[in-house]
Amino acid sequence: SSSATNRYDDIGFDATYQHMATDGSNLAANLSVIRESRHLNASVAAGEAADRSSSLDSSHLDVTWTYRQTWVAGLGVFDISGSSDATLYAPQVLVGSSASKPDSRGYVLQLEYVPFGKLGSPFLPWLNLRIGLQYAGYTCFNGSSGNYDGFGRDASDNDTLFGFVWVAL
Repeated sequence: SSSATNRYDDIGFDATYQHMATDGSNLAANLSVIRESRHLNASVAAGEAADRSSSLDSSHLDVTWTYRQTWVAGLGVFDISGSSDATLYAPQVLVGSSASKPDSRGYVLQLEYVPFGKLGSPFLPWLNLRIGLQYAGYTCFNGSSGNYDGFGRDASDNDTLFGFVWVAL
């Protein structure tokens, strides 16, 4: 029943570079940088944050190489940092922060195989299939590389292996 509200103002920049070879190979690079200003009047009134004003910065860079529309390899890095807030980022199991910060860093590796859906495919344009694996590794999570949540979890405990099959008809 509080009339207080939270307000988020974001300003961002993104850029893409792409080179396409005549054999169907492709090199792509993407960069994204976002600055978020937060005004957390409702969160402070509800006891969910200690500071009314804070910021969050994120940047992502990835490079992908596609070989003859069949094999795809990608590498990406990310960095997130922000204002400290002992209430908003309190220690708690899995998602908390013993450093009271949202700071996280890491990398992403991805490999894919595309058997159909490319130029010269006998199933074009009716079947597109993509099979892949993605690994996300964390060097820092919620402000620390070790015991980030105050309950013994390390940043690398959040590393993830993701397998996928993508089909478009």
